Amino acid sequence: MLRFFRHGAILRLLFLVMFLVFASLLTVETIFLIYYRNSIEESAYALTDTQANELYNDINQMWYQHSLISGTFSRSETMAAFLRSDGGDAQVIQALRSGVQLTQLAADNIDSILVTDFQDITLFAYGARDARVLEDAQRMLSQGQQVKNPVHRQIGSGNSACMYCINCTEERADGLPIYTIIVYNIDALRAKLQEVAHQNYGTNLLLLDGDGVPLLESMTLAGEERTRAIEALAAGRTPENVLFLQTRDLSRMNWRLVAFVEEDMLDQRMEMVMRFAYVMGVSSFVLLCAFFIVLRKQINEPIHQILDFMRDQTRADEGKYLELKTKNEIDQIAQGLNEMLRVQRIMIRENARNQERIYQTELLHKQSEIAALTHQINPHFLYNTLDCMRGMAFAGRMEDLEETISSLAYIFRYATQAGGYVRVEEEIGSIRRYMNIIRIRCGGRIDALYAVDEDARGLQMPKMALQPIVENAVLHGLEKVNRRGTLRISARREADMLQLEVADDGSGMDAEALNRLREALVLASADTAEGGSHIGLVNIHRRIRLIYGPDCGLTVESTLGVGTRVTLRMRPVPAYRE
Repeated sequence: MLRFFRHGAILRLLFLVMFLVFASLLTVETIFLIYYRNSIEESAYALTDTQANELYNDINQMWYQHSLISGTFSRSETMAAFLRSDGGDAQVIQALRSGVQLTQLAADNIDSILVTDFQDITLFAYGARDARVLEDAQRMLSQGQQVKNPVHRQIGSGNSACMYCINCTEERADGLPIYTIIVYNIDALRAKLQEVAHQNYGTNLLLLDGDGVPLLESMTLAGEERTRAIEALAAGRTPENVLFLQTRDLSRMNWRLVAFVEEDMLDQRMEMVMRFAYVMGVSSFVLLCAFFIVLRKQINEPIHQILDFMRDQTRADEGKYLELKTKNEIDQIAQGLNEMLRVQRIMIRENARNQERIYQTELLHKQSEIAALTHQINPHFLYNTLDCMRGMAFAGRMEDLEETISSLAYIFRYATQAGGYVRVEEEIGSIRRYMNIIRIRCGGRIDALYAVDEDARGLQMPKMALQPIVENAVLHGLEKVNRRGTLRISARREADMLQLEVADDGSGMDAEALNRLREALVLASADTAEGGSHIGLVNIHRRIRLIYGPDCGLTVESTLGVGTRVTLRMRPVPAYRE
């Protein structure tokens, strides 16, 4: 997995884009589900409130209608005629009976209407609960309750309950009061609740009497859940798992109208939407994965093939070219890269041939320049030596002259023998012969001391590289002082360098002359040396740098009146041999 994500920035970018798109879809889907859930909840609340209000208004309308019918019927002409009669007029009684029946037929929420004095006369429309109603009303009157205004009462509870409205009409001629009783018919209310149940909006409507027993109900709950909910409502508690609860009190009968919706209803309504959202989420994820795979194959893999091919070019076969299986813009890029690579390989081959020619030319040039420098050194040394010999012959010092000639012959044989490199001990041997000549020429005033380490004796160095340095020390340092002088020559190996030092205690140089010499060495040009007096040092410095590189060559330290030290640094195994 980590290797998958480390495969490249483009792959990570594609994965990030896919993740952001999927996260955006999930966010939008979540917001939609929240909004839809809130909409369902608000709709359920509004619908439940509407249905509860309709039932509440219907019950109040029924009470008002019964009170109105009772009052109107009590003041009718038929009732007045009945009250004026002595109770034996059959025609009057029949007219009153007909009026009762017509009134009942005109109202669909009246089960029966009774006109009675609770003694001799009971006129009624058809009704099956007359006996219970008459018994309850008579018991109520016997307890001294006044019914000058309509009184609404309930007998029993639950499905067996009977509700009626009683009102005192007027007194008969003999002084007995006449009562009008209207028995409720709540079938219309029950039918309305059934309509609510059939709509399946999850609304639970209950009309509870004073004891908390349902008179009417439209419940989505059943069994133990229904029983627990009714018990909770009767105790004044909110049932479990209720989304919201609405209550309305009906004070005339001490009834309570309760409406509530369960959380399960909301979950059921959301179930289909959640299933759809789940399908959409899975489908989106699958499509994004497919899109990611296609992009990876069409874009990311070809790009990494190009990158791998470019990284392998340092060791790839020269005839190898990039081949892609895609047929899009990246394939065109690959074709362009192949063409550029073909041209580049041609140019590299041409450049290699040109570099080889330049290298050979520069090599020949360096060989010629080194040979020229070597030939510059030899005439210079020869001039000084011959001048010394002329002085000895003039003075008649034949033994010294013989030794000088012998040393000079050795030096010339050494300088002219084949090969441009010698061992350090051979170069020191030539210097010893040279210093013999100098000792004889100066009358023993100049001494030479040698310190050559054993591990430096067999190392290779350019021939005649030390000779000009020694000559310079003698001519410009030791011969200019009127005292004995000493020349110290040392050779040692330090790490990967061979270091030779020529130090004298002669006249030395002031700071200005030393700076000019150092500038001449830096510029590696004999024309910048002081009057050309240090041309030998500059030539050696140029020669060493040409052979070994810019980190090798001469360094000079000098103090006026104290002496000069020249250090020659080179590699023990030369990079170039003639």
